[in-house]
Amino acid sequence: MKLDLELEGRRLKDLFLWDKGEPYQTLESFAKILMEEHNLPVAFENEIIQSMKKQISGFRQYKQMEGELVKVV
Repeated sequence: MKLDLELEGRRLKDLFLWDKGEPYQTLESFAKILMEEHNLPVAFENEIIQSMKKQISGFRQYKQMEGELVKVV
């Protein structure tokens, strides 16, 4: 995931891996943790969630088949 958001004169720029099948933590709870860690205003919560949802929905899985990476459709 790559977040580069600017709101209310504050900026959040972060890069991290997210397991799209994460069973224990929701995007919403993760956004709240990020906001607390970076002391960000509440306005960031929805922007973080929307950015992550957009990136997850645009993710294409790849499988290794016969030594090559093949896009799963």
